[in-house]
Amino acid sequence: MKKIIISCLLISYILIKNAICQAENLTNTVYINESMPNPKGTDKGNEWIELYNPQNYDINLKNWYFQRKNTEKTEKINKNLIIESKNYQIIHFEKLPIRNNEENLLLMDNQNKIIDEISFKNAKEGYSYNRIIEFDKNSKPILVRYSWQKIITKEKENPAIYSFEGTIQKSNFSENYFLLSTNQKIYRIHYINYIPSIAKQIFTLQNKLNIKTEKIKNHYFLTDYRILEIANPPAKKHDLKLITLFGVILLSSIFTSILIYRKQAKHHSQNFHELKQNHQKLY
Repeated sequence: MKKIIISCLLISYILIKNAICQAENLTNTVYINESMPNPKGTDKGNEWIELYNPQNYDINLKNWYFQRKNTEKTEKINKNLIIESKNYQIIHFEKLPIRNNEENLLLMDNQNKIIDEISFKNAKEGYSYNRIIEFDKNSKPILVRYSWQKIITKEKENPAIYSFEGTIQKSNFSENYFLLSTNQKIYRIHYINYIPSIAKQIFTLQNKLNIKTEKIKNHYFLTDYRILEIANPPAKKHDLKLITLFGVILLSSIFTSILIYRKQAKHHSQNFHELKQNHQKLY
């Protein structure tokens, strides 16, 4: 009987400890995902900030608030407002206007602890300020930054940057995409603003590429991405011709310089020999 009581007490202790830890972790679980500080038209009543809850449990935002850094000005959430797990919540600003020229806002929890922070200058009208995550070629997040985006992703997944390194397995130049094979899987990569002749040199079969992309579509078997940057573009054919031509000109210049130097050295040697003979005749 004593063992049963001790076991029950131990289990209760573990459950209470986990509940306390989870409650403590609530102070560092939500982040600012997107902001609309300068909407088209009237700002008042149309400014908002989007929060995201990445945790596996819901969070009540009652008595959380935004505070302008180094001031007492706040925008407080006075009612029960649940942000569900893996979901978004829009906070409309009514009392605290978001400044367009320069702003620095702190997200505070109901214990007056700083949860997240956002700052910007010169808010673009009609653009949202998005939290952007950059992933490396192993799909691990390596960088978080904010960027102005013309396409509003309110209550949707923000754009992200994905890095891939692999070999082109197939190219479709009529529809401007190619299939890139990496160590993990095959990706369909789209491109725009490439002259067809250049595209055929860069995105040809078996070329190796190291690229940064953004996700544009999700399919059951394949995900579509769009190129943002090429880290190691293959040398273009006309570039190779220029390099070859430059090399030929450089070698010709060196060879010509050597010939001129030898000719001048021979001429100086002859002049010195003649001067020496004349000097001997005089004495």
